[in-house]
Amino acid sequence: QKVHFSNLTKPLRIMSNNMLLRLPFITDSTQEDSIGFSVGYPPSSSHLSSPKPTAYSETFTMVFLDFDDTIIPTTIHQLFHKDLRIDLFSLLKRTEINELQTTIIESIESLKNDFAENDQHVQFAVISNGDKKWLELMLKGSTKPRNRTQSGVPLLRDFFEENGIPILSARHETYKALKSKYGEIAGSMFRRISNGDDRWIWKYVTFANVISAHQTASNQTCRRIVSIGDGFDEQKAAQHYAEMHHCDALHFRFLGAPTVWQLCQQWSYIQSQRRLFQADVSELEESVCSASESSSDHALRKVDARFFVDELPKNDEFECDNTVHCTGNMHQLPAIRSYFKLWMDAAEAKRRKTNDLERYKSAMDTVCKSIHQRMFGHRPESATSRNFRLILMKAICRNKKFNAVFSAYYNKVKKVAVLQQGIKLIS
Repeated sequence: QKVHFSNLTKPLRIMSNNMLLRLPFITDSTQEDSIGFSVGYPPSSSHLSSPKPTAYSETFTMVFLDFDDTIIPTTIHQLFHKDLRIDLFSLLKRTEINELQTTIIESIESLKNDFAENDQHVQFAVISNGDKKWLELMLKGSTKPRNRTQSGVPLLRDFFEENGIPILSARHETYKALKSKYGEIAGSMFRRISNGDDRWIWKYVTFANVISAHQTASNQTCRRIVSIGDGFDEQKAAQHYAEMHHCDALHFRFLGAPTVWQLCQQWSYIQSQRRLFQADVSELEESVCSASESSSDHALRKVDARFFVDELPKNDEFECDNTVHCTGNMHQLPAIRSYFKLWMDAAEAKRRKTNDLERYKSAMDTVCKSIHQRMFGHRPESATSRNFRLILMKAICRNKKFNAVFSAYYNKVKKVAVLQQGIKLIS
């Protein structure tokens, strides 16, 4: 049966059962230029380290991890980086960022040990819809002026490398698969599945290729997939893979736009729910029943015959009012206020220690200019502008020392504007 590419853009609910499974660009071929290798991972015949099949097990569990707002707090990091010119990872590297990296590593290690104790195989891969350059920048950091100094996450970077866990761009992998099959028309084909509603296909294609590569290399069968992420792309991809390939699937949906503390909390929860990673359908169904009796334990639900979702946003333990703009009153605004206070305290301490007043003024001026540009870069009535003003009022300018600095800066800007206007009138 020939499948036309136009079928890709139809809503999932009206796709035929075999449509995506039979797409000709989902192949068994291995891909050797993943982002993992570009940041120093050793070359391999497949994306994953592949243990030889043993007599006691011919199956494996595949665990897919999202990257943005799942491994790193991308949304809040970008708020500080773009709007305030502050490197959040560097600011928190000795405290919360270090704790986050350690918690993720401990969770993965615990899962690996559990599987090993039960003579079962497990494989991990990080799959992101971000591009390769972004993933590399966030892992390694950068000192290039155009990126402004950014610290990476070295503990996680080294851990992934040492354990053969690849970090793949689903965007890149899907385009590459299309390019290898369709050549020059790959670009137009790729654009047709690059809108918000269809980007889950990027992850589905990458999930399928990674699993296929490992099955070929290990001579094992994928028994179950587990995905962890804050978005719906990985959830849709995992559900569709389970349906097409008749395997069990479990998805943990994380909170959107989390603070660093919320990410740590969620990864600690993953560690506490390790039993679910090896549970069969009947055991998961029992957990669903217990969840209905006590919703505070977890929010696990059965979506279809072999697909289950644990929705952390619906779990009482993770109650929050997070927004994509980081304006939630319960966690996001207090966290921004706390992070900014740390930055101000560090700047004040450095000024007292070095007696370098000019450097201190330069740091304050950089943040003030960034805020000024941000405020005037959008229409005052736009949602983006309103939300940023809310962050200023409820978080940034709650710091009395900075509020005084910013008020002085703003008054100076107004005087310059008035002076310039006067010169124009005279001329």
